[in-house]
Amino acid sequence: MAIATYAGAVAAVRTPTANVLRAVAFATAAVLVATSCGGESATYVVNKPAETYFKVPKNWDVTAIIAPQDDQFLRGTSWARFFAPEGLPPDVINDPSKSLEPVGMATIGQIEQGVYDQFSDVQLRAIVFTIAGEQQYVDPVDLINSQDDDFIRLLAFEAVRQDGLRGYRLRYQIRQEDPTLPPLVWEQTKLVHDNTHTYYSVKVVCQLDCFIKFRSDIDTIFDSLRVRRDQP
Repeated sequence: MAIATYAGAVAAVRTPTANVLRAVAFATAAVLVATSCGGESATYVVNKPAETYFKVPKNWDVTAIIAPQDDQFLRGTSWARFFAPEGLPPDVINDPSKSLEPVGMATIGQIEQGVYDQFSDVQLRAIVFTIAGEQQYVDPVDLINSQDDDFIRLLAFEAVRQDGLRGYRLRYQIRQEDPTLPPLVWEQTKLVHDNTHTYYSVKVVCQLDCFIKFRSDIDTIFDSLRVRRDQP
């Protein structure tokens, strides 16, 4: 099975870019609207303490939410944002099976020390899904070596190793339990900064036809993700 790779899964913010961001983006609100060189505007979703940002289309809503229970391994209060085209409520991310537009969530937090000591690469790349009400997961590395899985198809996969960050960006298609519904396509980037134990997660889900329609917007979200490399 041919698995695509990305041209640069994520980048760490470097000087002088980091200085510009500190002087301009991080001096104001956590969600900013900026104009690109091509004249089209986009919303920058920014976490100021982590000096992390990514872009979403200008007509999308960005909403502060409570970090999901899946991220209970994070210490204290985590930063979490839901993002989607205007009008979609945040709880759609909990059951995106019938959503005709993409929905996404970003989470940043500190990993508990006891958890971090056992935090493996598998947890950063695992594909988590639910069957008959039970949560399960599969390692995408196993999917690369298997060509007969018609439930989950791995579409793209790339490891990230740079500037103290490690993690993975992947895209996969998963068949829904209801055979009348089209498959879902998920894209996700999960990273950890080993020096600070900071965890970063960005994910977007959409029905297959929807993913094709919004492919450019989804690519922009993940291609624009920037993480400061030397945060305290």
